[in-house]
This record gives sequence, C-alpha cells and structure tokens, in this order.
Amino acid sequence: MVIEVSLRILGDSLSPDDVTEALNIEPTRSHFKGDETLSSKGKKRVMKSGYWELDAREKHDSMQLIDHLNYLLKIIKACNQDIKSLAGCQSVEFSIILGTANDNTIEFALDSEILKQIVEIGVDLHFTII
Repeated sequence: MVIEVSLRILGDSLSPDDVTEALNIEPTRSHFKGDETLSSKGKKRVMKSGYWELDAREKHDSMQLIDHLNYLLKIIKACNQDIKSLAGCQSVEFSIILGTANDNTIEFALDSEILKQIVEIGVDLHFTII
C-alpha cells in the first residue's frame, strides 16, 4: 500500500524562507515564484507561484493515514501562528495519496477529532486514490 501525505503551502508572493522560519522545519521541496527548474524530462520550467512542501514520509514511516496527519498537525500547532496568515499565503492543504500495488480495496477512516483539528486550522484536504 502507498501512503503519501504532505503539507503544502502556496502563494504568488509566498516566501518559502518565511514558512520555514515560522514552522521551524526544513521543507522537502520549496521554490519562489519565478524560480527556474528542470522537469523530469529535462525541460526548463518557470514556477508560477511560491511553494513550500513537507512530506510526512521523511519523518514518519507508519502505514496509517491518521499517524501522518497527526505528525503534520503537531508541526502546525507548534508554530503558534495561523499559517494561513503568513505573508503571501493563498492556500494551505494536505495532499493525501493512497494506493495499492494490486486490485485490493483501499480503506481509511478519519475520526471526528482529527477532522475537527483540520477544520480549526483551515487546511484543505486533497485526495488522490491510485
């Protein structure tokens, strides 16, 4: 089974350095709007917005979705600041990718307490099931 959960913060004028400082943790990936990178096919790309991402798999090897979400929520709560109020922030989301290597059913649950915490901090949920 595949479980990938990341915290993503985006915004046209977002400074990834400011996010890193506020959350006191280095991102997995980040860039400023206008930065140039190479795609996986070697094509030059210009980034359309500022971006900061923390992939929970780097610090957490659990196969339970709830464990990954709790890890990221703990980081957000520790910053003692509304992350949506960071300068340049337009979007804060949890990206959740779930999949299996075969045709097995994917089953997960989000209890009311975790959903309450997500709603309180205003993080959007984006699911991809593969």
